[in-house]
Amino acid sequence: MLKLKSYQIPNSILTNKMLEVYITNFWLDTFTKLVAKSNKHLLLMCKVQFADSLGYRTLGQLRRVNFNDKKLFI
Repeated sequence: MLKLKSYQIPNSILTNKMLEVYITNFWLDTFTKLVAKSNKHLLLMCKVQFADSLGYRTLGQLRRVNFNDKKLFI
């Protein structure tokens, strides 16, 4: 089942530290609830949406991650 999760990022330069904060928020919001139910993994792909006509751009490849893979994903 495909689910989308979006986070609003203030108008600023996207840094590794900012990505780490938002990935941690995602991990706490979504992943911890799934892991509590069973030992599952997720397929994740990070994208950003630009305000101008560029639309969405992918920040990396589709990744299969387990709960313990948070540091690797960051």
